[in-house]
Amino acid sequence: MPSLQKIKQVLLEPRISPAVFLFFIFFTIGVTWYAETRWNNERDANLFMHYQLGEEVRTPDLSFTVEKFRLDPQGAGPLTPRAGHEFIIPTIILKNNADKPFDFIPLLALYVKDAPGTVYPIVAVPSEGSQLSGPLLPHDILREEVGFEVPSGASNLVLYFEAGGPDRRIIAVSLENKTFWQKIKTFWSPT
Repeated sequence: MPSLQKIKQVLLEPRISPAVFLFFIFFTIGVTWYAETRWNNERDANLFMHYQLGEEVRTPDLSFTVEKFRLDPQGAGPLTPRAGHEFIIPTIILKNNADKPFDFIPLLALYVKDAPGTVYPIVAVPSEGSQLSGPLLPHDILREEVGFEVPSGASNLVLYFEAGGPDRRIIAVSLENKTFWQKIKTFWSPT
C-alpha cells in the first residue's frame, strides 16, 4: 500500500512549478513549429526553379530549354485567338537524359501564368514534327512549339513545366525578351 501512496503523491503533488511546466510546453511547441516551417520553406524554395529564355535546365532525368517565343495575333485556319487575345508560342526543347522513356503530355505538363496568377493552358501545338505527346525515348530530343492564348499586351508571363516524378520539380521560365541592361539590373537587384 505504501507504493500506491507514493504514486498518488508524485502524480498529485508535482515537483516543478506550473509556470516552468507551461514554459516547457510552449517552448516545445515553438521549436516544433520552427522546425516544420523551416523544412516546408526549404522544400517549397526547391520546388520552383526560375530561369530565363535560352537557359538550359538540367535535372537527372531531363533537360528543358525555352529557346524563344513569338506572338501571333491572328493565328491560322481554325486556330484563331478570340477578340482581345493573341497566341504566345514558345519553342521548347526537351531532352530525355534517362535510360528509360519519359511520358511527355504537354496538355498536363505546360501552362503559362501572368503576374496576378491567371493560368493559361495550351490551346494549340503548331507542330513541325509528328510528336504531340507520348513517350520520349532515352536520350532523344524533342523541339516543339506550343501555343497559349493570352490577353493582347499581357506582360510578366511565365511558362511553367511540371515534369512530374518523385521530386515534383516545377520549372518556371520567364517569357520576356530582356535587353542586356535589363538583365544586368535584374541580376544586381536586391530581391
